Amino acid sequence: MTFATFDPSAKSAHFTLSGGDLIATPDGTADYLNVAGNLYLSSGKRYFEVTITSASGNSRAIGIATSGVSIADGQYFPSGDCYGYDGFNGTKRSN
Repeated sequence: MTFATFDPSAKSAHFTLSGGDLIATPDGTADYLNVAGNLYLSSGKRYFEVTITSASGNSRAIGIATSGVSIADGQYFPSGDCYGYDGFNGTKRSN
């Protein structure tokens, strides 16, 4: 069985990864930061869990995206096919 972690090569420079790439900690100097996982899947059902231990402002969202989605800083649900849940106000998001 393969387990997902965060991908060190697909993250904002404002994130530090730790705990075997299971913990992503922002440095607090920028908003709308992105980090991707390391599993890129093309079909089938998948399950994942995320725990947000702290967040401020509107900085708590989680989602899924195609492998071609840009993770540039400052993009909130950036270009490409992505879908997510906005933890700030409870809405579902897509672009």
